[in-house]
Amino acid sequence: MLDILQFTKWIKEELHMTCYPLMFPATAPKECSVVTLTDIMGSKGDVKNFECAIYCRAERPDKALENANKLIKRLDRETSLVFDDTQILCIIANTPVGRFSGVDKNGLNIFQANFKIIICDY
Repeated sequence: MLDILQFTKWIKEELHMTCYPLMFPATAPKECSVVTLTDIMGSKGDVKNFECAIYCRAERPDKALENANKLIKRLDRETSLVFDDTQILCIIANTPVGRFSGVDKNGLNIFQANFKIIICDY
């Protein structure tokens, strides 16, 4: 099983972004991102499929979009990452650019980057 905490930590270190698992904490800065993972149908044996949505927020919509696009550029077609007993075989971006998801209750713009992640558990 892909550990969302390890994956989020890797994104933070790799892209130098403020990033959290699952939800924006109340004390989070205005410009940050949140990683969510959902197990999807089609898993067979040790090979599993996940949908990953990363929500990037910022005061300015262009900055939120820039962060979503930065994630897409770095993660699309990534292969062979290993976290403990889990290997990411492939990460595939679902869209070529970030998608506008709206404005939160604080007036911050949110753009979304969506991925399919195929893993193998050993």
